[in-house]
Amino acid sequence: MLKYSEYKKVMELKAAGVNQHNVIKRTGFTQYAVRKIWDMTEDEFLSSGKFTHEQMDEFREDIMSLLTAYSTIRNMTILDRLREKYPSKEISHGTFYRYMVKLREQEGFIKNGERVLTARNELPPGYEAQADMGQTKLKDMYGGEVKVFFFCMVLSFSRMKFVYFSAEPFTTNRFLYAHEKAFKYFGGRPEIIMYDQDRLMVVNENAESIMFR
Repeated sequence: MLKYSEYKKVMELKAAGVNQHNVIKRTGFTQYAVRKIWDMTEDEFLSSGKFTHEQMDEFREDIMSLLTAYSTIRNMTILDRLREKYPSKEISHGTFYRYMVKLREQEGFIKNGERVLTARNELPPGYEAQADMGQTKLKDMYGGEVKVFFFCMVLSFSRMKFVYFSAEPFTTNRFLYAHEKAFKYFGGRPEIIMYDQDRLMVVNENAESIMFR
């Protein structure tokens, strides 16, 4: 799909009486691209196809809101949020990721390919929790060492904590069970839970495109 500025250029030449063949020749656009938009009105063009890089600015406020609240949020998570909020919009992976690279550089969320640590805005009560898992060694009643696995969830606003210990390694079912225990302890569940990648949740990752179980 051509950019909006390219669409306008084609329409200007068409209005001046230039035929399709000569428009293609003058602009260097592909025959397919010119034919596809030749009879489109401006409204039809703007509402059809995938968003171009410059049209992504429509989502800039939503993206910046997420980046400001979660400076280390992954691009794939942002794209999922946009698609949930705007189900009728077709946002291509390629256009989105090119846009995000430029936006992060402009706004200082990426520096020399590394994450920039910034102070986060205070989030409202009950909005977010952070969850993680780990393992440690503890002394048993006989003085011997035993390996213990744990799940921890922390409410971002109050810093209230819940920890679930297990003598066995976590499975997906045990991981979900730990969530249920945490929600019961807190008296509800937060709107958003932030996770580090873990093999219990993530099957694979390719260019920030994450596959979940």
